[in-house]
Amino acid sequence: MATTRESINSSVRRDYESVVVAAGPAGVAFTSTISPGQAFKLVSVLVHASAVPGGANVLSISLISAHGTTEYDAVFATQDMNGLVDYAYHPTTPMCFSNGDQILVAQAADWVATWTVQVVWESI
Repeated sequence: MATTRESINSSVRRDYESVVVAAGPAGVAFTSTISPGQAFKLVSVLVHASAVPGGANVLSISLISAHGTTEYDAVFATQDMNGLVDYAYHPTTPMCFSNGDQILVAQAADWVATWTVQVVWESI
């Protein structure tokens, strides 16, 4: 039996979900907490600024654990956004999370731009 492109595509199809959190105005620090409400595997976190931020603008992506104490929380990515308008984080190994876990995307310094964050996950 010959394998067709359609059968290959249907065998690798995934059902991804995402949430987009946009905020402004410019000139303020930001935090976005995403709560999928189910067990999930993180696919990507995408961040876009409407203008190039300057200075020290470190973006962090963290787990806020459903276990309720900060000892289980963890920062798993940081990126200095100085000179960048886009950042895409894609885990290099599968990152699976429990129901109730949250993803926090935060940047402490004031940005000169409005920003958009998109978190993409796969239900498990």
